[in-house]
Amino acid sequence: MIAHLDDGVAPSGFDAQGSPRHDAAEPSLWAIHAAELLARRSEETEWIRDLYPALESILNYYRGGTRAGIRVDGDGLLQVGEAGVKPAALNALWYHALVAMAQLTRSLGRKENAAFYLAWARQHGQSFNERFWSERDGALFGAITSSGAEPGLEPAHLLAISLTSLLAPERARRLLERIERELFTPLGLKPEPGASRVDPAWLGTFLATWLRLHERSPEAQATVRGWIDTLRARLLAVAPDHVPAAFEWPAARRSGRRIDVLPLEDAVPVGASPLAAAELLRVWIEEIAHTPEPAGVASTGPMAALARSTL
Repeated sequence: MIAHLDDGVAPSGFDAQGSPRHDAAEPSLWAIHAAELLARRSEETEWIRDLYPALESILNYYRGGTRAGIRVDGDGLLQVGEAGVKPAALNALWYHALVAMAQLTRSLGRKENAAFYLAWARQHGQSFNERFWSERDGALFGAITSSGAEPGLEPAHLLAISLTSLLAPERARRLLERIERELFTPLGLKPEPGASRVDPAWLGTFLATWLRLHERSPEAQATVRGWIDTLRARLLAVAPDHVPAAFEWPAARRSGRRIDVLPLEDAVPVGASPLAAAELLRVWIEEIAHTPEPAGVASTGPMAALARSTL
């Protein structure tokens, strides 16, 4: 990915001829996050020194303006496109990239640079809270446009509380409660309230965040294990060898009913998602498997069976 950077923008994909597409801001920011995570876990620094100039160029290009209308506006928020839309989820990821860059820079002994990136992240975090938080709704606005703040709850808003929390504890809990109430099902998260389709790819992030904000208590562990068990039962029934890219409720499309009132047994799998499988296994390994199972929970972990059936 880094080898294909173009003015700081990493490719979002490749066409049939192998030519990269540079049309989204997120891939470059995920690259910074991934590099910091790998550096922290490997405890090696030589490869970071080689990669560092390319990673730093991403932030410099984004600040000054680059392809696809990506640039930092005067209010400190990252905007994209000709219309200069500022999505909440993208700005949460931008914040995490700044924090990750500060940590990477510190690991290389560049204390002044690290302080600069950390101060930049703090400034952005303040602007994020001022512009994106809706106190009335207990949630984030979906985006800031030329017309003002637009509502739009979505699973990607978990990014504001899942990596390095942008929100104060009370706001983080309120946002999670709103997402749980309006988007969450044990099979996946709806892309928006009222949708008749859910995406399992966000389940891992949701479960990890839910555990952390519930202080990983035995009760929280039992709840999450129960949700995973529900997912496992549906997978064994309709998709024993993979995790679907989505679950749909045909009856909801035909009748216009909300899927909240429809049984999970009616959910139909669509496609396959290696990302969803990887995220669920990550959460199982990092958040659950090492924790003693609460009383009354079967000793055979549900994700262990899921791993055997999907990988």
